[in-house]
Amino acid sequence: MLKNSLITALSILIVTSIISGNVFAADCPPGQALNFDGTNDYVALPDNDPIWLPQNNFTASAWVYFDRDPGVAWDQILDLNGSPSQHSTNRVGYGLQRIMAGNIRFHMAINNSDELLLSNLIPAKGTWYHIVAVRNGTTQELYIDGTLDNSRTCLAGPIDFVGGYDDNKVNIGRWTRAGGVAGGNYFLDGTIDDVRIYNRTLTASEISTIMYTPANGTEPGLVGYWNFDEGAGQIAHDLTANANHGQLGSTPTSDSHDPAWAISGAPLECDEPLEVNISIEPRTLNIQSNGTWITCQIKLPDDYDVTDVDNDSILLADLVPAHDTQINPGQQQITAKFDRQDVIDALILMENLDPNGGFSVFVDVEVTGQLNDGTKFKGTDNIRFMHNVKPKKHGN
Repeated sequence: MLKNSLITALSILIVTSIISGNVFAADCPPGQALNFDGTNDYVALPDNDPIWLPQNNFTASAWVYFDRDPGVAWDQILDLNGSPSQHSTNRVGYGLQRIMAGNIRFHMAINNSDELLLSNLIPAKGTWYHIVAVRNGTTQELYIDGTLDNSRTCLAGPIDFVGGYDDNKVNIGRWTRAGGVAGGNYFLDGTIDDVRIYNRTLTASEISTIMYTPANGTEPGLVGYWNFDEGAGQIAHDLTANANHGQLGSTPTSDSHDPAWAISGAPLECDEPLEVNISIEPRTLNIQSNGTWITCQIKLPDDYDVTDVDNDSILLADLVPAHDTQINPGQQQITAKFDRQDVIDALILMENLDPNGGFSVFVDVEVTGQLNDGTKFKGTDNIRFMHNVKPKKHGN
C-alpha cells in the first residue's frame, strides 16, 4: 500500500511526456508589494526598544520603484531607528533614503558621528532598483542592482541607538525622530518589495543571489524579512522567527496612512530549484521483473551541503516515501531507495495503466528537493516502464 507522507524536503515527481504530453510546472504568479503615496503612507515596524536591530555588522536591502523624478522631494526607504543630525548628541540609528539631489543615502550613527555614504547612481522614476546597504567593520557599502556602487571607511563600534533624536521608531516608507514633524516626513512616493535585514555582512556573491531569489525566512543571519505577499489586510508579516510584523498606517484598522497593496514588478524569480543530476535504477522497470528496490542517485554541485537534507521526508511521486537514504559527502551524492512494488503501484495509478494488459512507456522522472537552508533543487531522468511486452533488440 502506498504510504502517505508530507513533503518538506525532497520529492520525486513523475510525469509522462510521450504518452500524454503533460508537463507539471509550477505557475509563477506575480508577487505583491506596497505602494506609498508620498504624502502620509507608511508601515510601522515594532519599536527598537528593546533593541532588535543589528548594532554591528549588518545588511539591509529592498526593491524600490520611485514614482517621482529626482529633485522633487526626499523619499525615505527604510528608517531603522535612524536620525542623522548636525548636533552630535542627537545622532542615532541608520537608514536608507533618496535625497533631493537624487542619490541614495546610507547613513549610520556611530560614536556620535554621522557616517554618510551617497550613491553615484541617481535612480530614475519608473524603474525598479535593488538597493542594499552593508556595514562591514570599518567599511560602509552601497550596492545597486547587484553591483557595488560606492563605499567608504567608517568608524568602528556599535550603532548608536540612544540620542536626542531617539524615538525608537522603525519605519518603511517614512522617517521620524523625536521632536520632529508630527506623523513623520520624507514619505516615499513609490513601491517597495522584499525588505530584508541581516545581522551580518553579505558578500557580493550573496547580494547578487538575493537580488532575484525570494527568501524563506530561515537564511543565516536573516533577522527581518517582509515580502508583502499578503495582498490584503493591515499586517506585513515578518517571515523570520522574530515575528517583527509591520502595521500598515497609524491604526490596526484601515486608515488614510495605509500604503496600497499592489502587484509587484520587482524581477524576483519564482522559487525555482537548482538544476541537479539524477540517475534512476533500473533503467527499465518491468512489472514482472525481480527486485526489491528502486534507487535514485541525486548529485548536488560542490557548493552545497548534501548532509543538510531532511532524509525522512524523501518521497516519490508525492506518494512513496523513501525506505532508506545514504549520503556520500565525498561525491556530493544522495542515494534514496524506494519500495519497488510501491513505485509500480504509483506509476500505474498516475498513468492510468491497465496492469492486466500490455504497455511500454517512457517516463520522465523529475526530482525536486530542498536542503534545510532553504535551497531547492530539481533534476530529470527518463526510464522505461513496461508489462507483457518484449523489448525489441537493437537493429530490429
